[in-house]
Amino acid sequence: MVTGAQKIYDVILVDDEELTVELVTRKLRNTNLHLKSFTNEMTALTYLQNHATRVLIVDQRMPRLDGLELLQKLASGNGILATNVYLSSAAELPGCVSEQAEQLGVRVLSKDVFRNKDSLMKLLTGT
Repeated sequence: MVTGAQKIYDVILVDDEELTVELVTRKLRNTNLHLKSFTNEMTALTYLQNHATRVLIVDQRMPRLDGLELLQKLASGNGILATNVYLSSAAELPGCVSEQAEQLGVRVLSKDVFRNKDSLMKLLTGT
């Protein structure tokens, strides 16, 4: 359950690749967006079960839980406490994964967007 005393991050990124986390962190430095990131999907799952965010980005390929499994676990519990949810991948996802993501109300996102600060900001702010 989310309480008023907890900080709500604008963006939460879950990706086991530290390089991706560093890249996004660098792109968001000196912006007004507050980022919380996780490189361990199990730690992220525990956190996300009790904390809300405006934007949640989850990598599809991770060692213990893939991104879709993590999102399904969140959806079956308290729900996904985020306004905009993205499943990210460096490679094109199989059709069945994209379909399951769509059923959860999750949009599929290419990691290429992380390379360009303007594209990333547009995605995260909706402008």
